[in-house]
Amino acid sequence: MNIRIATPKDNSELLELSRETPMNASLVVGVDRSPDYFILANLQGEDAQVFVAEEQGKILGAVGCSFRSVLIEYQPLRIAYIGGIKIRHSARNGITAFRLMRAVSDFLLSSDARFGVILAMKRNQAMISLLSGRAGIPGFDLLKTFRVTYLIPFFRRSTSRNLEIRICRAEDLPDLRRLFIEFYRQFELNPFISESHFDRLLTQPGFSLENFIVAVRGGELIAALSFWDQSGFKRTVIEKYGGAAKTVRFLTSPFHLLPPEGEPIAEIAVRHVVFSEGCDFAVRDLVRFIVAKNRKKYRLFRFGFPDSQLVSSASRGFLRISIPVNLYAAFRKNDSEKDAMIRRLQDAPIWEDLSLH
Repeated sequence: MNIRIATPKDNSELLELSRETPMNASLVVGVDRSPDYFILANLQGEDAQVFVAEEQGKILGAVGCSFRSVLIEYQPLRIAYIGGIKIRHSARNGITAFRLMRAVSDFLLSSDARFGVILAMKRNQAMISLLSGRAGIPGFDLLKTFRVTYLIPFFRRSTSRNLEIRICRAEDLPDLRRLFIEFYRQFELNPFISESHFDRLLTQPGFSLENFIVAVRGGELIAALSFWDQSGFKRTVIEKYGGAAKTVRFLTSPFHLLPPEGEPIAEIAVRHVVFSEGCDFAVRDLVRFIVAKNRKKYRLFRFGFPDSQLVSSASRGFLRISIPVNLYAAFRKNDSEKDAMIRRLQDAPIWEDLSLH
């Protein structure tokens, strides 16, 4: 077996691999990353690399990694992100995943990253085994459990008349930047170190100032929400309905809100939610505005915001399906501050852009 770094020539085979390897949970979700497998990897961090395991000219598995500049206790730090773990069914009983993770681990240990993070479905036993510290791979500690929530616009909900809710304008940009930096200061691992870090968002594919909805009260911008149609580089496919999702699918089947198994979801990702202190009430109106504006085009609204309590409150009155995902971290063996940093990250709110997963 040969472990190497993927090149653009591997794109078609990596796309095939991604379609073959959905994420297993009660709701089995696959991701179609066409037309370019590498777009999503580059969005998840800087200097992205995709490692592949190859045997007899065929790719058996892949693992991606990249780097992020973030804040921890208000201090800038460089960390690594590991993701896109894809192993063909024919290779899942072997050592392919461990060989790939060992190669990624060696690569990251030679870098300046302080530690690495990875997201995995909460009940994914194969991932739990892979992250347990076997075969020379550092052990990963659980930091946080997030919930990716799919909102189903079964009913139309009205907004209040106390706020002006509208698409963001160019003149709103200074206030929007400031609100982002102030709001995300409470989150560890947040990437909004400066205004330039915020401006990088506006250069990402299909994402611009027009992807922001703002709430204005008395001429003051007090809250904002961003949304993202990712179908140009990422489409979610529900391969199998199970658990509560199966019940919701059955109950809503006469209205064709959820697609048949194996077909892409007409979805939009709700990416960021920010608000001034004491103005969380505005989030509900932002959510209702974006649903009312887009409910004819999109069947599902996917919330990747890491504060599940806020999402639950803001989406009250809508049908919802939630998928729990865990965030893990691995540190260097000689990091004397490891235990203190893990406790800090476990106790504090953490930012992770779940729209990219």
